[in-house]
Amino acid sequence: MHKVWVKYLEQRNLRSLAELDWCQALFQQIAQEIKTAQGKLLEEIQLISAFLQSQRDHSTTTKNAGKNKQISPDAVRVNE
Repeated sequence: MHKVWVKYLEQRNLRSLAELDWCQALFQQIAQEIKTAQGKLLEEIQLISAFLQSQRDHSTTTKNAGKNKQISPDAVRVNE
């Protein structure tokens, strides 16, 4: 009976090691996928930031242009 129990435990140990190897391989695969996704998200965030910055710059430029405009006397019409 002892030999059967030892054989069982050896087989169980081998199966556990195989499952551990599978889990580690899966972990590495998932870690790589996460790294890839993070890289893509970073690129998208940079594009969004650049877009928002351009909108903010354009808005500031437009507001300042409106403040700096001077109306010439020729442009003003008086209703008589």
